[in-house]
Amino acid sequence: MSTQGHPVSTVTQETRSTCPYCGVGCGVIIESQGEQITGVRGDPEHPANFGRLCTKGSTLHLTASRPVTLQTRLLQPMRRAARGAAPQTIGWDAALDEAATRLGDIVDAHGPDAVGLYISGQLLTEDYYVFNKLAKGLIGSNNIDTNSRLCMSSAVAGYKATLGADAPPACYDDLRHAGCVFIVGSNAYDNNDGTWRYEYAVFNLNSDFSGQSFRVDLGTNVNVTDIGMSFPEYHSGEPYTNGSWAATVANDEITWETET
Repeated sequence: MSTQGHPVSTVTQETRSTCPYCGVGCGVIIESQGEQITGVRGDPEHPANFGRLCTKGSTLHLTASRPVTLQTRLLQPMRRAARGAAPQTIGWDAALDEAATRLGDIVDAHGPDAVGLYISGQLLTEDYYVFNKLAKGLIGSNNIDTNSRLCMSSAVAGYKATLGADAPPACYDDLRHAGCVFIVGSNAYDNNDGTWRYEYAVFNLNSDFSGQSFRVDLGTNVNVTDIGMSFPEYHSGEPYTNGSWAATVANDEITWETET
């Protein structure tokens, strides 16, 4: 078979990589035939997830499927001659030359600080280095930041105010040594499957674990009895919110006990 005159390989290759979504950094094994990605599964040898993937990670290959690529992704530079006009294909050299010229014109007219770069949080270290060299070394602007920093700015402020350091104070292995793990305001069961599965394995499969453990998913209706704790999830028939749950605890209106 062929696609646009190019032969399509039927031999499946596997490549180890890292999921590009959240900051857990789960290991994935990418299945491909020729240049087409056909499947993704968790890497059982990766220490971050041991083969487990959340819904987003396990469907990662669908974002690279041919129908999606043809419909939603640019495969070459395109330029609009005027705002509202249909984009027309141009070559890479022409596209880069125009971008460099227009950036230079902005700097000449308004100074280097008129240029600011807000870049992705999913680049490699080498990519960040090049972008910072472009902004600070070539353009001369100090206005560059990344989503990897700004998306965590509120969390960092909280860490700094409460713990004195601007980073999470724990690591995955700490769960194995914990006597009690309390998760509030986060639904790791649905949103961070790698961490939750590790948590579950520690609480249920580690014979050395003798402490009490529980979690609270505020504003959700998630069955949490599978990790050995039960507590009322509803107050007056409504799911708890951060404020109502905290107020309830403060007034000693909620109790829980360890299941045997």
